[in-house]
Amino acid sequence: MCGIFAVFNIKGDKVHCRNLIRKHLKRILHRGPDATGIAHIELDENTHHFICHQRLSIVDPFLGEQPCFGSSQEVVAVVNGEIYNHMELRNVLKGEHKFVGHGDSQIVPHLYEEFEISEVANMLSGKFGAVIYDHKKERFCIIRDHLGIIPVYIGKGKNGEFYVASEMKAFHDLAATVEILLPGHYYDSEKKKQVRWYNPLHYSFSTIPETSVNLDKVRGLLIEAVHRRLMADVPFGVLLSGGLDSSLIASITVRFYD
Repeated sequence: MCGIFAVFNIKGDKVHCRNLIRKHLKRILHRGPDATGIAHIELDENTHHFICHQRLSIVDPFLGEQPCFGSSQEVVAVVNGEIYNHMELRNVLKGEHKFVGHGDSQIVPHLYEEFEISEVANMLSGKFGAVIYDHKKERFCIIRDHLGIIPVYIGKGKNGEFYVASEMKAFHDLAATVEILLPGHYYDSEKKKQVRWYNPLHYSFSTIPETSVNLDKVRGLLIEAVHRRLMADVPFGVLLSGGLDSSLIASITVRFYD
């Protein structure tokens, strides 16, 4: 668990705005006490963007700090969650891309440099909430994972400010309106609306499953799902409720961990 907080088009003196952002960022300090990262983009003397991150170090504790930048340094991103296929996605990139360490969040700004935002969302496998800012286009996008495992709130201020955070408490008293970024959706500042990117077949009421149950396939998918989630570089544990499902996950974890 980490915390993301971003404010776009905030007006005022640079020092005042920065102090305000730090004050509100502290409200989600509990989500990521290991490091604080702030990217400040100054559009002019009185208009600013702030893209912030509270880090809980799980993958690449020493080199995985955020915000993270793309190869051009024109694209900056903060991510909360885990991207399980980040190493495979590095091989999908076609251009010259330089990475620092093996942090999973780094893949997001690099993918954005080559693909449309809807494609980026569909390529990511994991649980995530991400904010991407393109300085060249002055465009920002926010993505939420397909099931909405990671929380993402967005809000708008009376003077054109736009807020994004992992928890509503980061900006609820600054925004005039607050809404949830829906699961499987992204927000694009160019379109000024939420767009659904996750469209599986079972979302259609006319789709009737015809494939018979394959228990071996179900077993294989469960094992692979657990395996993907063991990419942490720090000690971890399994919470046991005593039920069959958590016991199975603990059993699979032990086999891979050994």
